[in-house]
Amino acid sequence: MKNITIIFSFLMTLLVPCGIAQSENNDQGLILWNQLGSDTEVLNSAFGPNLKFYDQGTVQGDREYVDGKVGNSVTLKGSYGCKDRVHNIVLENLCDVINPDQGCIGFWYYRTAIPVSYSYGVYRFFDGAYGLGGGLGFYEIGAVESDPDKIVFSLNFGGASRVIQIDSTCINNHEWVHLAACWDRDGIENSQESMRMYVNGVKVAAETANDWGATVGFEADICGGNDQNIAGKFRIDELKIWDYAKTNFFATSTNLTAARHFDAGDVSVWNDSEYLYIKYETVTKVYLYETHLHVATSLAGIPQTKKGNPIPGHFDFATQYDWEISEDTYTIPLEAGWVGGTELFIASHAVVYTLCGLYETAWGEGSEFPGHNWAMYFTYTIQ
Repeated sequence: MKNITIIFSFLMTLLVPCGIAQSENNDQGLILWNQLGSDTEVLNSAFGPNLKFYDQGTVQGDREYVDGKVGNSVTLKGSYGCKDRVHNIVLENLCDVINPDQGCIGFWYYRTAIPVSYSYGVYRFFDGAYGLGGGLGFYEIGAVESDPDKIVFSLNFGGASRVIQIDSTCINNHEWVHLAACWDRDGIENSQESMRMYVNGVKVAAETANDWGATVGFEADICGGNDQNIAGKFRIDELKIWDYAKTNFFATSTNLTAARHFDAGDVSVWNDSEYLYIKYETVTKVYLYETHLHVATSLAGIPQTKKGNPIPGHFDFATQYDWEISEDTYTIPLEAGWVGGTELFIASHAVVYTLCGLYETAWGEGSEFPGHNWAMYFTYTIQ
């Protein structure tokens, strides 16, 4: 017992200085988070630059805070005229927040009715139609003649305008939904797609053109709208902006546990309508040497010995890495039976190392296999 204690203490001295230790699971790449639940919250962002109230002239919107997805949310109130362009909350110095080449914006959205032109015709989530010219627009607009009601994400940044959109009827009234849009001029997740829109974490629209401009405007209108009956028609909550094309909005994460006791990073899982994504990410100064991954619809579907020990060499997916790689994402096509509510059993094995020369086995934390070692698996439910 004394020898075991000495070995454990020795590992502690190696692992902690070299980078394997407990770490906070921060939202990587987040550059703005505003909770939009009160005047105080609007003027004091939870993270990143603060917002302000529009005060530059006509038409200055009035606002109120009502039940939201998380705490309170913001909506317009007051009386306005037909064709008024009502501006509400403003993010200034937009070029310090928005990168025209890549990024992501997301928030919770609730509406009481689909927009009706010249009555409550435009809901500006983040600038867009009749906004303040920021170069990025995310908004909903009512039908005009043969042009249907739609939710739109647009980029121009002083150049060509590129747009993706969905029909407004794709979401329900009186329900909170999560809307997000991301862009990457070089291709999102190494694909041909340069723009995407997501509803509740599921990709619903995409575009491949990437020839929008590179000049970001000065400011953007948040929770603004048009026309005399705009008050109370929609709400926005929990606005976030990231500096990369984020696609995992509802990821389930677990620790990547090394040497049985040490947090070497995280394993995150999420899905859209086409793929399951499993991401390994290590803490600072810890790197991936190799990973093995297996996904099944039962524990018995993971390769194991007769005694119940997993066999990483028989897993469906495996990668060995170049020097100092700290993250990797497996993109796995959803199988025919993997519909919403399906429970998946995931074994995520890794060998991690530090530049001190220490190599250790790691597993995505969960339940232990029935065998006689500490190997683990966890479950994920398809969304």
